Amino acid sequence: MRALLALLSLLLLGAAAPSAKPSFSCSGRVSPTEAAICADPELAAWDRAIAKVYRLTDRSDPGLAARQSAWLRKRDRCGAKRTCVLAAYRTWQGFTEPVSGVGLSLHRKGTDPSDPADLEVMQVYGSWFYFSIQALSIRDAEAGNVHDGSIAGVVELRAGKAKFDESPGDPYACRFRITRSALHYWTIDEEDAQSTCAGQGVYFSGEYRSS
Repeated sequence: MRALLALLSLLLLGAAAPSAKPSFSCSGRVSPTEAAICADPELAAWDRAIAKVYRLTDRSDPGLAARQSAWLRKRDRCGAKRTCVLAAYRTWQGFTEPVSGVGLSLHRKGTDPSDPADLEVMQVYGSWFYFSIQALSIRDAEAGNVHDGSIAGVVELRAGKAKFDESPGDPYACRFRITRSALHYWTIDEEDAQSTCAGQGVYFSGEYRSS
């Protein structure tokens, strides 16, 4: 009886675990790259986030579709190599283009007006979230002393918390903790002094709330 109960518990836990949900169907014939994405929740979250951001990008750009097709070909050349596919997602060109309305917009509170920052978050599926941060350091605009920094990524929140590591293994890559205390209240904490997240004088740490 104990063995049966243990087996039943494992089956229930497996059934409750969220499956990977990319923007495309994982049924039928899929390429090696698509198969790798379907089997990996993080890659699936990246794929779904990029698909939504792309749909909301300004369509007046005549070269948008061509750049997206070229990027997909580059991604698919990775085959089933996870590190290659992940690098392709992290360097997707759409993250550098202006997009609005992707998710919930929040502004950093309690900081000096010369250090504004905005955080945008979007639930991808389950516990996976896409985020985008843009920050400035404005010391003397007339003298051109203005620096900016931005980063985008996906994280899996567990009990409302996650760690982001832009490039695992690189001691100087951007790393921070991201916490959701409430729907409209998020916190970024760059706890590692070695990591480099933004430009000169620019930082992402702080409390972000909706305006």
